[in-house]
Amino acid sequence: MAKTLSINIEENTVKVVYASTSGRRVTVTDAITLPPEKLDDFLKDEKTRDVVVSAQFKTAFYDTVHIPPVKKNFEKTLIMAELQKRHQGRFTPVFFQTGQKTLEGKRLNEYFVYYVETSEVDELTQLFVASRKRLKALYPNMLAVLKLLPRRETPYLCLFETAANKTFFLIDSGQVTFTRVVQSLGAGLSDYDMQNINMTVSHCRQTLRTEPECLLYLGDRPKEGSTRVEPLVPVEFFGPPPSLDVRKIDFLSFLVPICALGPGKAESLFSEDFRQYRLWSDYTRYGTRTFALGSAALAIALALNLVQYQSLNHELQAYRASNRNLTQVMRDYEDNVSVLAEKKKAVDFVNRMNARPSPGRLMIHLDSIHPQDLDIRSFSTTAEDDKTLSLRMSGVLTTERLLEAQQEVNRMAETLAGIPGIVDVQSEMTLSDRSFQISGRYTEEAP
Repeated sequence: MAKTLSINIEENTVKVVYASTSGRRVTVTDAITLPPEKLDDFLKDEKTRDVVVSAQFKTAFYDTVHIPPVKKNFEKTLIMAELQKRHQGRFTPVFFQTGQKTLEGKRLNEYFVYYVETSEVDELTQLFVASRKRLKALYPNMLAVLKLLPRRETPYLCLFETAANKTFFLIDSGQVTFTRVVQSLGAGLSDYDMQNINMTVSHCRQTLRTEPECLLYLGDRPKEGSTRVEPLVPVEFFGPPPSLDVRKIDFLSFLVPICALGPGKAESLFSEDFRQYRLWSDYTRYGTRTFALGSAALAIALALNLVQYQSLNHELQAYRASNRNLTQVMRDYEDNVSVLAEKKKAVDFVNRMNARPSPGRLMIHLDSIHPQDLDIRSFSTTAEDDKTLSLRMSGVLTTERLLEAQQEVNRMAETLAGIPGIVDVQSEMTLSDRSFQISGRYTEEAP
């Protein structure tokens, strides 16, 4: 669980709440009260870095501003321009759109604006930055209380009290549309407070044209009969919700700093300069953290590689120790390679000759041929390549009959073509000298 400080600064006192947060659940573990002059020393000694601050600002103003409908990026610029027309100086605003209104025939957006002099805001933020605290949020008391209030469909008034004042504000759909601060005559509700409640309700009805459903009071329930003035709207008494554990302290005594830790949404009252500082500070912190994590990962990877290198080095040293005569082994190997290279020539020749077709096997096939009327006078073979022999046979005809001679030459050619391995058989007969020639190609089939 994340530990957080919530500090509420008022005119004569500073209230500090220690809490742990987990999701939407908040557990308050302790709370103390300090005089304002002790705050600086307290911040320097306190170990917790994350701080949420709420305050009752001395230079706070409330106003209603009307601007043309624009994109949200330009709302603040136009609102600040309108405020400059009414007040001189630099201001830091928080604003809520309350509706639309037609003025001089123009449809304008209406905003409720709470704004504080920037010098007061910067003075407060610098106090915490100088103490090396991470300022998570800065709220006026009204917005701090808003973080814990329920969101309702209908408008309602809220009333809470601090040491010197009682603050009214009107809430509609989670937006503040009106606020009023009156002097407090004491804790709890008196007839004076009831009159102020009725005046505020009448203002909402007549001026704001809004009917509050009720008044939500963040304070002690008054004793029966202690007030004679009846309120114009029902009064409900607000207690801590189930998500808030405040069993160890008095909830109402530390109401504002506890509410500032609530799960609701509210905009912080940071100046533009501080927002820029906070943005760059976050970038620097995240960048430093990423660099540190990356450096740690690289260091671990380097250490693992170093261990692996040492292991491989030990294996190499052991291998070298077991093979000290490796030079002699390589020399013997090279001598054997030289001897085998000389023998390889003879082996290649024998392999080449064995690969060629054997003329002897060819003659065995031809020995079974007994031609008639043909006198074979020459037979030759020539190697075309390592796998093929070209053969040529020639002679003269012994018969006087040409038809029989032709048939005998054809029969001889067909007989040769029928011998396995002999292809491309061609025959030729010359009538002038009664000679013949038969040629072909012989390829020995693999056994």
